[in-house]
Amino acid sequence: MNQAFMKDDAALGFQFHLEIDKNLHQGMLQHNKEDISRANFVQDETQILNDAGKMDESNRLMYKVLDRFFLKA
Repeated sequence: MNQAFMKDDAALGFQFHLEIDKNLHQGMLQHNKEDISRANFVQDETQILNDAGKMDESNRLMYKVLDRFFLKA
C-alpha cells in the first residue's frame, strides 16, 4: 500500500517512489540484485518486474501532485 501525507499546505511526504522511471528501475535491478532478499514484505525480482508497467501512471501522478502542490492549481 502506498502512503502519502500532507501537513497544512507546507509539506508533502511520500513513503514510496513516484519518481522512478523504467530506465532507473532497470538500472537498480541490474546493479543491486544482491540487495534483494527473501523475506516477508520484500518483493522478489519477478514481482518487481511485473509492477514495472505501473511506472508511467506513477510518473503522471507525481507531476499532477507536484503541480497542484507548488502551483496551487
